Amino acid sequence: MSKYTFTQSGNNSGIITNAPSTKVAWVNGKNVRFGSGYVRKTPGKSLLATIPSVSPIRGMFTFKGTDGTVRTIVCSDVNIYSYTNDFGSYTDITPPYPPPSITANDAWQFTLVGGMPVLSCGVDRIWKWESYGSPLALLDNAPRRAKCLTSSKNRLLLGWVLENGYEYPARLRWSDIADPESFCVDDNKSASGRADMVNPNGNSIDSAERIKGFASRGENTFVFTERNVWLLSPIASKEHVYSLSLFAECIGLISTRAVVYANGVIYFIGTDDFYMIADGVKPIGFSIRNSVFPNLNKAAAGTAFAFYKPDTKEVFFCMATASNTTPDTAYVYNTEFNNWSICSVNYLCYAYNWVENNVTWESQQFGQWDQATDSDVWDTSDAGIIPYNAVGNINGEILKFDDGANDYFASASSAIESYIETGDMVFDNERFNKMISRVYPFLKPQSDKTKLMVSVGVRESLSNDIEWSTPVPFTLGINNKVDVRKTGKYGRIKFSTNQLGVDWTLDGYELEYILRGYR
Repeated sequence: MSKYTFTQSGNNSGIITNAPSTKVAWVNGKNVRFGSGYVRKTPGKSLLATIPSVSPIRGMFTFKGTDGTVRTIVCSDVNIYSYTNDFGSYTDITPPYPPPSITANDAWQFTLVGGMPVLSCGVDRIWKWESYGSPLALLDNAPRRAKCLTSSKNRLLLGWVLENGYEYPARLRWSDIADPESFCVDDNKSASGRADMVNPNGNSIDSAERIKGFASRGENTFVFTERNVWLLSPIASKEHVYSLSLFAECIGLISTRAVVYANGVIYFIGTDDFYMIADGVKPIGFSIRNSVFPNLNKAAAGTAFAFYKPDTKEVFFCMATASNTTPDTAYVYNTEFNNWSICSVNYLCYAYNWVENNVTWESQQFGQWDQATDSDVWDTSDAGIIPYNAVGNINGEILKFDDGANDYFASASSAIESYIETGDMVFDNERFNKMISRVYPFLKPQSDKTKLMVSVGVRESLSNDIEWSTPVPFTLGINNKVDVRKTGKYGRIKFSTNQLGVDWTLDGYELEYILRGYR
């Protein structure tokens, strides 16, 4: 009898689908997350609030106002609400005219200019929230519409604009300093301006860019188009002038919301890979990209979004796969371990924390940023800070994210189906058959008596289908092993659960096997 021991602490490589199955620890999995020395079932969600209109929630933005109060703006298809820091009460701030007319493929954008929130859904007029006791109002004297917006050195920066009756997909427009309603272009009297992005490597017909999104880092702004990444930098000697340079070619952004800043690094979904921007642009999706991008629903690419979860140091890339029209799968990148998990998605947006995710002039100006450490954390000495993460879904539900052991959707709790599966193991010699007889899971202690299902799969050749054993329950605190009997040249182990209230954290496993001869 031989034994094989796998400890997660020594092989924390995450799920790797783009590699030979005999060379990696985990080749498949769903609704699991990786930490330091373990893999665990992903936590669930619980209900925080339901918006009055019960319509899909498309965007959520958390910020601290100039009065020191933390608020979350919740944008639905028909109404816009402002919730208090604990989501215990709300105010309807929907503009009286015109109301939102957003659809699934449109993207809410949010920024602060001089501490004042500015919003756009990309299809309607741009709004401002000048008084916290009143509804949103139109941002006068600005371009009529903008597909993208952000802030730069306390200016409002717009991309893909509609003005004077014409649409300019390649145009950048920026306002005067601390005045998002001043867009007059006058070299002698104004600090506002504009620039049209033209790819110098394109031909005369196909050279204009289509702006897809922004990401700020320090005083610089990265401008993402369908084909390239540009860098917009202020020129210190000229108050209203920026320099615009091509930063990375042939790397397009898949969706306006598919880019996020975290800890000095920008992460985004390209058209063919996942990327990060630190010193330069670097692809990070090698482990899984070949199983991701061919399976995406390109018609719903505009619904993709990304967010950073600071407590777990994870970037969630949420995308619509197969025939789904809204994101159904999150590809989760752990920035500490540089590994990937794959989770289910039934939400449309994350409560994007303006303070945690943006190093901007105005956030420093109003005391929201820890300038001494430049760290992505709230000042915990402040009262009234939101103590948890939240997401919004198609049913108008605001959910506490990563809470409990169950999912929540449409006014009901449901089980989370999770599993993690090893690659094919050959043990001593791939020419010999092996009979796997016992599996000893190593689970972290917990109060609940969890039933984790264990299956063994075998095959004679990598070209054959895997023959799986009947799943055997392993109860934490009661069992120390499961007995199985499966024989083949290649063996796999799968740990899974699909029951309500079940949680588990796996450190590793040990299995017993017998060599059964050569053939």
